[in-house]
Amino acid sequence: MDIRELLVSNSASELDESSPVSAPDLHLLKDRLHVRSLQIKDRVHKYVKSHYQDFSSIIFRASDGASKVENISDNLNVVLQLLDKPSTDDGKGLHLPIDIDVDLCQLATQAKALNKCLNEKKEALALVQTISQFVQRLQNAQQNMTVEQGRLVESAQALNLLRFALRVPENWKDGEIGVSWEPKAFTLLQSQWVSCFSKLQDLLEYMFDSAIEVHNANSKLQINLHISCEKLPASLGGVELSSVLTAMDIAGILDGAFARLADSLIKSVIIPVTHTSAIHIVSEESVKNKPVLSWALLSDIQSEGVAPGALYPKLLQVLKFVYRNICFENGSWMNLFGRLTWPRLSEAVITNCLAKVSC
Repeated sequence: MDIRELLVSNSASELDESSPVSAPDLHLLKDRLHVRSLQIKDRVHKYVKSHYQDFSSIIFRASDGASKVENISDNLNVVLQLLDKPSTDDGKGLHLPIDIDVDLCQLATQAKALNKCLNEKKEALALVQTISQFVQRLQNAQQNMTVEQGRLVESAQALNLLRFALRVPENWKDGEIGVSWEPKAFTLLQSQWVSCFSKLQDLLEYMFDSAIEVHNANSKLQINLHISCEKLPASLGGVELSSVLTAMDIAGILDGAFARLADSLIKSVIIPVTHTSAIHIVSEESVKNKPVLSWALLSDIQSEGVAPGALYPKLLQVLKFVYRNICFENGSWMNLFGRLTWPRLSEAVITNCLAKVSC
């Protein structure tokens, strides 16, 4: 602000800066300065009032910052006082080595070592938890074999999943389990899996052989659709044959069972039927929940060889019986049984039927 602007008696150009100001001009200058001061105060007041929230926030943050600075200052003073003191004993046998010469590098090394130890313990704990889960799953799979009715399928599914989780090798039957780089605990788990799987395999094969009986002396194939055997608790009341076959399929042992069955049927039924037309086959599928396929040699009929027209219906009757009562109309199971039966079946038909017809 230019004071000369407040003097109206003389213009700014006529005012001589070297000459003194007259008394009237001084009074006029004083009054106008007072008025200008009031105007400035009024404008400042209005501005502060219109921006009250902003100024209040600024003042609050400044006060809070000052308070924090004071707290930091107090804490630093406490630390400096402690650093100035020698090592002391707190009276409980704990030594407080507080010294200004503390080696920060040594403290950093110790902190790094402790952090590494903590990470190793976390990894070890995770490994223990994983092993514990595997043990529990193996125990559940083994328990399902004997305790809960109809849990053979679940047991086979659990063991099938555990086989991949535990990385059980394909040649586990040869006794080659575990590798050098794996933890010993995993080798033990793999051995436990093999033991559990072997028990399930023995149980399923025993039940399969108990359910499907070929009586050569009586010329009869009998199917027990509901199995009850001595290896199962009496409280269970038995297990369905379809569940046994499903469990065997999941476990990958159904082909072995079907191979034994195919061998028995070929020797007992197929080959005799292809040798003579005197074999009469009867299929009874509603005998006390035990379907029966029987065959008998009619002694009053003499025949050399079998005509294809008489042979094929009998073979179809046998295969349909197997399809309905053993494979339960499951296409994949019947395909498996067919692959195991076809080589010897076709050979018997060609040798004993088609070859003689062509001659």
